[in-house]
Amino acid sequence: MTKFRRTILTTTAALLLAALLTGCSPASGDVAGLIPGAAPAPASATPTPTAIPGDRDGNGTLSAFETEQLAKNALRDYTMPDGSVVTIDPTQPLPTEVVAVIKSGASPLMSALKTTEKDGVLLSLMNNADAVADATGKEVVFVYNTASATADWGYEMLWATTASHKDSTGIAAVASRDNVVADAQTWAGTRGYEVIVLE
Repeated sequence: MTKFRRTILTTTAALLLAALLTGCSPASGDVAGLIPGAAPAPASATPTPTAIPGDRDGNGTLSAFETEQLAKNALRDYTMPDGSVVTIDPTQPLPTEVVAVIKSGASPLMSALKTTEKDGVLLSLMNNADAVADATGKEVVFVYNTASATADWGYEMLWATTASHKDSTGIAAVASRDNVVADAQTWAGTRGYEVIVLE
């Protein structure tokens, strides 16, 4: 062993002994500074924060809006006419059996809308849409066929829409069922609504 290497080892040992005697022992991360060629200790990993359901912006807390949306999109139970219960996810399309119950419940209103004497029936249909949305957690657009007065005092059959918790969809009532359904699907798609065609 060369004199130079012995000098380095002696100096290093003296430094460590001095640190121990003075009560200032180096932390594991500081040993590299005392021993030439020693690798620094790896940095401790930063713990990953626990994700909070509904925290859309990832700031670790739920705002009033995030809390409202979390409740709105929560699973809910829907009781069928026979007493059975269907679990509904408001973020997904309504189950077919639930849609069938909704259509059946609106059937009497559909018959009334196709006649010329229908005072209050449209309001009842709007209330029905609101009730469906409240029960299922899913906002809906009803597409329905109705008799409408013409300029010459006659009547024509038009397809129209009404949406839950909305005064109007702004979709024009026309004779083409397909056109109204297509417009309703476009309107609903940007708002999280579901289209239900009432025949």
